[in-house]
Amino acid sequence: MEAASARSLTSYMDAPGSRMNGPVRDAIHRMTTPLMRAIDALSTPDIRATEALRSLLVVSRRIGNESLTRWVRSELDGYPAQGQVPEYRAASGLPITLTFHGPMGSEASINVTDLELPENLQLGDAKIRQPLAELEALAASQNDPGSEMPMSWVAMYRSAMGERKVPGYEFMTPNYARRLFPRTLLLGVVDRVKTSALDLALELELVDPEVGTPGGPTAQTHPQLGREVTIFLTHIYGAQATVTVGDDATVATGEGAVAVRLETGDLDGLLEAARTYLAPSSLDGLQDALSEDGGQAGERTKSFLSKVRSGGIGLAAGMATNGAYDGLKALLEQVYPGFVG
Repeated sequence: MEAASARSLTSYMDAPGSRMNGPVRDAIHRMTTPLMRAIDALSTPDIRATEALRSLLVVSRRIGNESLTRWVRSELDGYPAQGQVPEYRAASGLPITLTFHGPMGSEASINVTDLELPENLQLGDAKIRQPLAELEALAASQNDPGSEMPMSWVAMYRSAMGERKVPGYEFMTPNYARRLFPRTLLLGVVDRVKTSALDLALELELVDPEVGTPGGPTAQTHPQLGREVTIFLTHIYGAQATVTVGDDATVATGEGAVAVRLETGDLDGLLEAARTYLAPSSLDGLQDALSEDGGQAGERTKSFLSKVRSGGIGLAAGMATNGAYDGLKALLEQVYPGFVG
């Protein structure tokens, strides 16, 4: 719907005596919001992920959340060479195609993975940093794309082959190597981006359906928006996205880190933010500890935090013990000034 048409429709619905009121009016109004358009785009299979993600960019800019905007722009523009990428963009076990040449112009090829190679030849995880549009195009190509391996690596493979440490062909020499990125893998990355963005958009809708409208809710007027974004980013970046909150400012540490700020005494906000670190079954334990401490972070809470550090408490998926301990301790210090874990 064009903006002018939407404004005209809204004006008509708001006009005195208009028959378009109640549930019908509310339904039409919701359909015109940027968040609703983002949800529709992200949930429609025929709409490209890049186009759908731009609709979420509108929402992130209007709620004033720089962390979310940075993620959306990174997906659209590509990730910097030295920056962290979300866990769904880290690929392991990729095949390497080696091309061999032998007598009489013969040629043959094999595929190997890190599991078949000695440590000095293993490549480890590959970080997929290309813009989303490029991944969509590569996934639609006829053949699996790849990157050429340097000749220094090929030379080391030849040496290992002479020592019979790697697969090869008798009387043939490996001359080229190429690391492949299967199209199915790239399709999976594109799908994860779109699905993850949809999950977040639906969570934002639960906070307020007017999210993304001009002059609508922002991360400042609705702190819950920031908390939902923090939970989302922490999950997609994995355990290295650690939240640390200082007394006078919000500080995020670690690669891919995101930050959340809580007000003193905000127990509900604390428990909501704790979802980033704790399994759902462990949230009750934290709440019980705070309750036993009389609504303050005391000895029971310290005991709970110690169990987190020792690995005795169930954590959220992808969260490491140290990251969970540091994050929870930072949140408790913010909500209960003077708390020492």
